[in-house]
Amino acid sequence: MTGLPPKSGTGTPLIKARQLALDLDRQPEF
Repeated sequence: MTGLPPKSGTGTPLIKARQLALDLDRQPEF
């Protein structure tokens, strides 16, 4: 569920940041 425009997602930066952190945690470190 990444790459979605802010219009379709939530407008809260906190939730967006948390989602991004979760995605980074799921992906392997480069």
